[in-house]
Amino acid sequence: MNIKNVVLIATVSLGLFACEKPINGTKIKGTIVGATEVYLAQITPSELIPVDTLKTEDGSFEFLWEGDSPEFLMVEANQGALRLSLFVEKGESIELNADLNSEVRAYEASGSPGSERLVEIQKPITSLMKTLDSLNEVNSSILDSANYEEIRVKLDDRFTAAQTHARDKLLAMLREDPGHLTNLFIFPQGVGNAQLIPIEEFTSDYEASLKAMTERYPGNQHVSEFGKRMESARLQLEAQERLNAALEGTKIGNPAPEFSMPNANGDLIALSSLKGKVVLVDFWAAWCRPCRAENPNIVKMYNRLKSKGFDIYSVSLDGLPQQPDAKAAWLGAIEEDGLSWPNHVSDLGGWESRAVATFGFQSIPYTLLLDREGKVLAKGLRGPELEAAIEAAL
Repeated sequence: MNIKNVVLIATVSLGLFACEKPINGTKIKGTIVGATEVYLAQITPSELIPVDTLKTEDGSFEFLWEGDSPEFLMVEANQGALRLSLFVEKGESIELNADLNSEVRAYEASGSPGSERLVEIQKPITSLMKTLDSLNEVNSSILDSANYEEIRVKLDDRFTAAQTHARDKLLAMLREDPGHLTNLFIFPQGVGNAQLIPIEEFTSDYEASLKAMTERYPGNQHVSEFGKRMESARLQLEAQERLNAALEGTKIGNPAPEFSMPNANGDLIALSSLKGKVVLVDFWAAWCRPCRAENPNIVKMYNRLKSKGFDIYSVSLDGLPQQPDAKAAWLGAIEEDGLSWPNHVSDLGGWESRAVATFGFQSIPYTLLLDREGKVLAKGLRGPELEAAIEAAL
């Protein structure tokens, strides 16, 4: 289920209050003033499944949901004019009351603890958005003020405080009942693309909630999908941590990472074996057109400066799945482009190459320039800037 999209659906206010309890299933009824059509759908992890549609003259409606297990449903009026996500359990009786003409969209909620909890989850975000609208109005009115920057800082501080307040409210709900399925509506809450409770900062809360929901709702499709998303997020976080570590290891002034890779004959060549020279570590591939276009410039620099103590350590990222013979392509490009220096290495792993994880680059061509002690002088340089940096190092 795309929970983030469902949360957007849930931002519209409706009213709920209790009525008689049906014998079987879940009763959902009420009045939406101004509605001529009311639609009920089941929310699954991948889609909305239509359940029923009613035409109404006075906005009143009644549905019976006959599912036995806890489930997310959505009530929609007038083809999206008003939407509300519900969390229902068998035997509940829910009454919804709202007014399409009301700017406030005031509502009450009772008869369904899960649906009431969804309403409570939305309140901090509604309050935050009202604060944001208010601050934006103030900001627009002071654009021409002489002390605009000073006032803007204060407005930003007020919004940050409002964000923190909303986050604290949601975290309190989450930690109070980490196993409630409606927590799936808490995690994606935010403003724009900024989550209030990002997984990289609140990993333990995500993990605790997943564990508790799995125990409370065994086999539930929403929990299963959340688990998959958690695993994907965990892998992304681990990859980012490795990238950050690699970038830290190649900071300017740091010794280059210890690194060895085989040449075409299978012999390991260590980067550290070139200490004593100014070394260009060049990451490229036969399939990379910008790399091949840059090669003539690198050849000229090598031929002109090699006698002064300049050398090149070329690391190829050949080995993509679409290369039928990656090694032949690699060696063929070396010959075609006249890359005459001896230190050509590759594990033929493509973007899975160990070089990517070690040095933290995400595109090629990419370069590191090392001084005679093997420390990083510069990175990412090409063309005249690279040539100037090499000459300065020599």
